[in-house]
Amino acid sequence: MPGLYRTRFVVLLLAVIAFGSDFSLAQCSFTNLNATYCADEPAFALSAGSATTFVGNGVTGNIFDPAAAGAGTHVIIAHDRASSYGVINSGTFDRVAPPGTETTLSLAKDTDSGILGVANGFFDFDFFGTTYNQLRIGSNGLIGLGTGVVTAAANQTLPNGTDPDNIIAALWDDMTGTGTIKYWTTGSAPNRIFIVDFDLVRTGGLYSAIAQVKLFETTNVIEIHTQTASFGTNGNAATQGIENSDGSVANFVSGRNNAGWNATNDFRSFVPICYEEQTVTVYALPNAALNVLPAATNACSGSSVNVIIQGAQSGFLYQLQNDVTSSPLSGFYAGVGANLIIPSSALTANTTIRVYARNASSSSCDQILTNKVNVTIQASPAITGQPVASQAVCEGSPASFSVTATGVGLTYQWRKNGINILGATASTYTIPSTTTADAGIFTVVVSGTCSPSVTSTTSTLTINEQPEILTGPASQTVCAGQSVTFTVNAGVTTGVTYQWR
Repeated sequence: MPGLYRTRFVVLLLAVIAFGSDFSLAQCSFTNLNATYCADEPAFALSAGSATTFVGNGVTGNIFDPAAAGAGTHVIIAHDRASSYGVINSGTFDRVAPPGTETTLSLAKDTDSGILGVANGFFDFDFFGTTYNQLRIGSNGLIGLGTGVVTAAANQTLPNGTDPDNIIAALWDDMTGTGTIKYWTTGSAPNRIFIVDFDLVRTGGLYSAIAQVKLFETTNVIEIHTQTASFGTNGNAATQGIENSDGSVANFVSGRNNAGWNATNDFRSFVPICYEEQTVTVYALPNAALNVLPAATNACSGSSVNVIIQGAQSGFLYQLQNDVTSSPLSGFYAGVGANLIIPSSALTANTTIRVYARNASSSSCDQILTNKVNVTIQASPAITGQPVASQAVCEGSPASFSVTATGVGLTYQWRKNGINILGATASTYTIPSTTTADAGIFTVVVSGTCSPSVTSTTSTLTINEQPEILTGPASQTVCAGQSVTFTVNAGVTTGVTYQWR
């Protein structure tokens, strides 16, 4: 309903531009109300020219509070309680049919309905700067705001200090009291319309005068839709207009102020000069208390970490950031109302990851989530102590190789001549009793939780073979005075010494 009336109000303004009117419409334009707000922005005092009254979600008095308004689109209205009016003389005639739940008044000549109020479907309605929620409906085509009687048959030239005052004159003239008057309310607060339908008979000439008055809640606009009136043709004078509470100020339709006039399917409207509507959208903030996992984790240098945002909200975007530098560690990911997993970019140093969240429709409505992820970078394996470059041992003696390394989750694999040695998986590899077959080139591969593995420098093992007599000196017989030679084969050609006995 508010959208329908807003459209109608625009039509009225266009009618003023296109066809002219009895006034120059001046809006109470907002001077400090933006089109969008975040829900955490502070409340502030509204300003709109001479407007004294403000209406809308989140409005208390003249203070607008985005948080109180809540997320969504709201219409904020500024007006001066209809202190002054203009008359729009062109528009669309629209006498609506009663809904079937209307109230029909049976009024005698020169009487009124008595006081009607909220219980009768009326509402707060501003009229010449005062708010009323009571009215009277008179048999002579009058409506009185407040409690004053509206029974006068003799219409007046407005303004006039003589009672009745505070009136809406739709077809004010002397009527028979045999006509039909109905009233009802349509729509929902704060955009209801109180409708009074007059189907009257003029005293004397006994001709019909039919008009419908519509009072619009919140906008305080008054419309008069005249289906038929032939006062001029029948030599009578009638009044169509509005007048304030002491009869000092009035607005009337030109040519219809205690004058003879005719109308068929005619539209007139009394529009408060100070009135402005503005649509405001309040965007929600992301929930900063969403749980973020893991609270702490380890990672290898150059690797990514998966961050889980539990219950990431639909309509919001999430990004990982470095908590110290605010630099992004991921792109933006849309929440869908379920757990959201975001992989970080490659990390090379200990990092605290925070989650930045913003409204998908308004980037300025953002927050940093409270929970963060502490990432500890684990080192790749590094050898700090190499095996000895070479060693020589005697056959049967032990030989030992050792390496020292840093890193997490270290494992070792010793190799001989490039081939893994079965079971040689400690930082030290020992051969308890060497044989000549053990000679060769040894290395060790150190691996860890984080890659890459690292290979040691080479260590050459030389085995010195133990001497043994393969063939001994042979027995021989010689004559006295002859020389004798004894020979032995020790099987080793180097490093061997001999002592004959």
